[in-house]
Amino acid sequence: MEKILQEEQMMDNFAKNAEQELQKMFDLVQAEEGQESAVHRNMVQTFERDRKQMLQMILEDEDLQRKMFITAQQEQDRVYKALTSQIETIQENLLLLTILESKEKEMDEQAKSGHSKSTN
Repeated sequence: MEKILQEEQMMDNFAKNAEQELQKMFDLVQAEEGQESAVHRNMVQTFERDRKQMLQMILEDEDLQRKMFITAQQEQDRVYKALTSQIETIQENLLLLTILESKEKEMDEQAKSGHSKSTN
């Protein structure tokens, strides 16, 4: 009977030790899992921060490109207006030159016909 009690005691001790070992392993797995979760959280936070920074950079670049386009368009408009003004000035000068040439021709014809009449 004592032998049975000893064996029972040994079995109880074995079961307690096994249970303690299982609990240690479970605690270790949970600790590792917690560490992995912390690493994953950090990775997700880093990814989200990087994503927000990239989005901000894209928005800033888009804004810069829009401003550059507007500036280029304004410069093009300014050049167009300057060219249009110069063309108008050239057209006015050509018109004046044509009028002057026409008047000069008339004066030459009048001078020739006046000179012809006086010689006759």
